[in-house]
Amino acid sequence: MYIDYVIQNGDTLESISKKTNVPMFQILIQNGLEDAFSLTPGNTIQIPSTYGTMFVKYTVEKGDTLSSIAKEYGTTVDLIKQINGLENTNFLYENEFLFLPREDVVIYFTEEGDTLESVAEKTGKSILELVEENQKIYLFPSQLIAYRKEQ
Repeated sequence: MYIDYVIQNGDTLESISKKTNVPMFQILIQNGLEDAFSLTPGNTIQIPSTYGTMFVKYTVEKGDTLSSIAKEYGTTVDLIKQINGLENTNFLYENEFLFLPREDVVIYFTEEGDTLESVAEKTGKSILELVEENQKIYLFPSQLIAYRKEQ
């Protein structure tokens, strides 16, 4: 599922990400955009709508570190960096937003040569389940695919 979003004057990829609670890189992937500068006011882009159910939007507080956040949310520093497109830095800004996978969500990053069949096999999910939970799967290396853990 996705929602249509009309780009407004002054919109940036970051501002749209904050408004919609969807990671910037996922908006780029969803719309086949090459970079954050390819937004044109008046154009419509698609915003994935499952992120509200798959991720927690966390606001960084004074004194937070990636390590402390990872420990609190039962994830890893590397995964937080990958999901949020953070470079090789542990520096966080107060009031910055981070997306963290919910407790019942598993993240898989695609690899060179992956097919829907191979991803389904690696994740233990059916192709239909993967497509329903991720809307568009391009199978570019490092595409984030989120799915729910088995209960």
